[in-house]
Amino acid sequence: MAQFLTPDSARIRWWTSEPMPTHLVLHNGVRATRYDSPTPTTEHDVVVTNLPYERLLHYTIEQQGAGGIATTLEFELDTHFNFSTPVAPADDAPFDDEESSKLFADAALQILNRTGIDQGICLVVGHGSGRLAWELVHRSRLRVIGVDTDPAAVAAARKAFLTAGIYGGRVAVHYVESYDKLPFVGRFANLIVSESFLTGDDSIGHGSELFRVLRPNGGRLCLGRIGDLASPDFSNVLTTSLTAAGLPVKFDAGPIDNHPLSVWMTAMRPPLEGAGEWSHLYGRADNSAFGGEELGGASTTSEMLVQWIGHPGPRAQPDRNGRKPSPLSTNARLFVQGLHRVIAVDAFNGTVLWSLEIPPLERFNMPRDCSNWCADDEFLYLAIRDKCWRIDAANGELAAFHPVVTAERKDWSYDWGYVAQVAGHLLGSAVKSGSAFTSYWGDDEVGWYDARSGPATFKVCGDLLFAAAKDSGKRPGRMRMESSSTRRSRSSTSASASWNHAILM
Repeated sequence: MAQFLTPDSARIRWWTSEPMPTHLVLHNGVRATRYDSPTPTTEHDVVVTNLPYERLLHYTIEQQGAGGIATTLEFELDTHFNFSTPVAPADDAPFDDEESSKLFADAALQILNRTGIDQGICLVVGHGSGRLAWELVHRSRLRVIGVDTDPAAVAAARKAFLTAGIYGGRVAVHYVESYDKLPFVGRFANLIVSESFLTGDDSIGHGSELFRVLRPNGGRLCLGRIGDLASPDFSNVLTTSLTAAGLPVKFDAGPIDNHPLSVWMTAMRPPLEGAGEWSHLYGRADNSAFGGEELGGASTTSEMLVQWIGHPGPRAQPDRNGRKPSPLSTNARLFVQGLHRVIAVDAFNGTVLWSLEIPPLERFNMPRDCSNWCADDEFLYLAIRDKCWRIDAANGELAAFHPVVTAERKDWSYDWGYVAQVAGHLLGSAVKSGSAFTSYWGDDEVGWYDARSGPATFKVCGDLLFAAAKDSGKRPGRMRMESSSTRRSRSSTSASASWNHAILM
């Protein structure tokens, strides 16, 4: 399993059936780089660095045995699918005023700590000089959009960010005539802050407009005030309008750069009223093709607007004719199952939250098979071969493996076929290993799953239906993992009979 960390690095994990030292060899077409995992363990973890931009790389796992070097199949690492946030250079601060920078650095830390929001889109209403925006970019993975009614301030901020090399990639600044009608689609901002409000300017618009652009399901507004104007009743007009719009505010104190008078106003937008969720292949576990959505009362497509457009795009996914499992959406996150990968995005603004490259992840032909995944508010459940992976929906961390419950047949092994989640339980089926539809590359046997006879028309049937508690899985590294192969991979010779092949997950 690979997860991109920065634009030029990735974390790769693999498991072996017995504790042993191994190493990873990364091939870029010209040379090979070796990364050692010298400790005898079943769970191996390395970070590969200096990755090139948009290149297809390959890697293998090797182990030195008594009979020589044993090597796994070759796996792909395609940096075209590295959606990680560009890193702001720490040493290229565009502002020289050390005292002012310290104040805004402290304010940025207060905002990040109070809201818990580190990723997504931050809207700075009253962008001012850009110092607050810079500190937020430097200290988080946020992409910042600033608006200001002062054209000179906008021009100066743009120049400063261009000099720092972050304009366009991490921050953009727009001139607006008024804060009461912003030129943006609604419900997109994970976080709303203000530099000008922090320094005493109340004129950052009406509460109804801030509510309109704030993302539902946890989008937060966080406004601070320092100095003599910092009192629990500051900006009564804005407080009243925010509450009337549906954002009841809270006040609490907190120091900013040792100023004794510092007060914060925070508010959180609740889930969108009438929104549904698509947690399974056909909506819910009941296969009703309905997730409870009311569409805001819309009855025709002409009443709908595009919310966002962008990643991950079609290249990350197999052709739809192969009938892969449908995307899922829970708790304002959208999950897309690509070809050997999973990508999670913010459902309201398209921010790629995380992605995992998983070589053995394949499932097609839904009319004759079943979906291999489902989700709830906290986790994504993904059936891969003989286990169901429980993945943290917020950050992509692998939380646990749930082993398939096997039937009593002794003449074959089992994979996890069907998966659904209901209340506190996972539902699953045990199917004969290798029976799921995984072929994709369009040979005669696949027939793009439209064939009228032959293997492509066979149904996949289970021997056992079972339920397991969601919290019953075993932590990664404690499972016995079997040998692996991936489509379109070149095999290498094994020189050691003692080598237990690794599985790249």
